[in-house]
Amino acid sequence: MKILAILNISNKDNISCDSGYIFQCILSKQFEKMGHKYVVAGANCPEFKQAKELKCKKEYINLGTNKFSSRFDFNSDEIAKLIQKVKPDVIFNTQVELTSAIRSVLVWNKLDIPIVTYCHYPALWANNMKSRTPEIDQSLNARNLGNKIVFDILTALQTADLFIIQSEFAKSLIVKAAKYYKVPYDSKKFIVIAPPADPLFLDKNNRYITTLTNRKNYIYNHRLYKTYGTQDFIDVFAGLHKQFDIQCVVLDPMQKRSPKRASQNNTPADFVKIMSKTPGMSIAQNNKTRNEYKSILNSGFACFAPLRKACVWSMACMDCMGMGIPVIAPNMAAFPEFIPQSLLYKNERQLNKIISKLQTNDAFVKQMSEQCFKSAHEYSPEKISEQLCCEFNKLVNK
Repeated sequence: MKILAILNISNKDNISCDSGYIFQCILSKQFEKMGHKYVVAGANCPEFKQAKELKCKKEYINLGTNKFSSRFDFNSDEIAKLIQKVKPDVIFNTQVELTSAIRSVLVWNKLDIPIVTYCHYPALWANNMKSRTPEIDQSLNARNLGNKIVFDILTALQTADLFIIQSEFAKSLIVKAAKYYKVPYDSKKFIVIAPPADPLFLDKNNRYITTLTNRKNYIYNHRLYKTYGTQDFIDVFAGLHKQFDIQCVVLDPMQKRSPKRASQNNTPADFVKIMSKTPGMSIAQNNKTRNEYKSILNSGFACFAPLRKACVWSMACMDCMGMGIPVIAPNMAAFPEFIPQSLLYKNERQLNKIISKLQTNDAFVKQMSEQCFKSAHEYSPEKISEQLCCEFNKLVNK
């Protein structure tokens, strides 16, 4: 089977940390190992051209590389030529908003090639899950652009042969929006398959030591945007530091940000300054490569998930879990789908109880380490690729 994957890049300045790029690196390697031909089409930019981690065949086309251009840039003639050149059995589109545009190219050229769309982010928030009205992500809603983005996603639900999303929580956000806007779709073509865990962090054996001397060292390894709940985490950690004297190493996944990108949203740089001055917090400076990043994670006793109400998945949490490092998370969004129940909290009292048990109870630490380790391995590249391959085959062999 020949697969043409359309790559979404939203963080070209730090491409090795870009979740969409990592996603394709993992899957391409696994699909080619399985004997399939995997071609990735990505933005015609130096960062993607020079990126070394992707080992399969690469094609360069005029796709966007920021949160708006990646969703709106599209050249029909160029895509048509690419499809005619590659002659894929299936198109695996991971820039969900471009689904209908790709479908239009296939229709115009009378090509019967199935489109499988993977939605990395539904562009919806979850401040009030009880409300019937969908909440558009305001970071994408400048001059009401968020409406266009959400409707492109809902249209993709109709025009793709198969629409895949990472979690049941993420699916619920889109179902809610489709009901509200009265957008009909085939529920059989809308499924959940989680992203693969990065094999770099999937240790074969759980070497996590329960009697670590660094029991006070915690890790926070998430994007430092306001929408990720960064200020909320700073406030929460201040209380934990005061009560338990724990420390937190903060990793900034977006260290290299272009002046243009910073001018759009400079909150990560602002939070780096704030966190570097927050008692108990320190900013990691030597995490430019994935191996350096892993080394820093390995020095941590436990990790914190972001306080992001609309978190549809967290590959960063999965990195920690694959190494057997316990991840503490709020009991909301997609976290209950992959993080052990005993590490989830709804309020400050429950969070304090978890930290206290981690600090004093070796048996609890070992149990949580093993549960996180096993959970991460349920999302191994082998298992996720097999699920995707099965779905691709169903469409190709129809």
